[in-house]
Amino acid sequence: MQPGWDAFITSVQRPAAQSRVKALVEQGLQQPGDIERNLGHYTAKYRE
Repeated sequence: MQPGWDAFITSVQRPAAQSRVKALVEQGLQQPGDIERNLGHYTAKYRE
């Protein structure tokens, strides 16, 4: 499990990932509401 965790941490530390997470948080991630109920829809907007 450790190699998978390490890969995840490495990927979320990339600047592009940080900006996407920031945008999602600003839209309501981690709060009750639409973004939490429809996370797949919101994250699909950030495909490269």
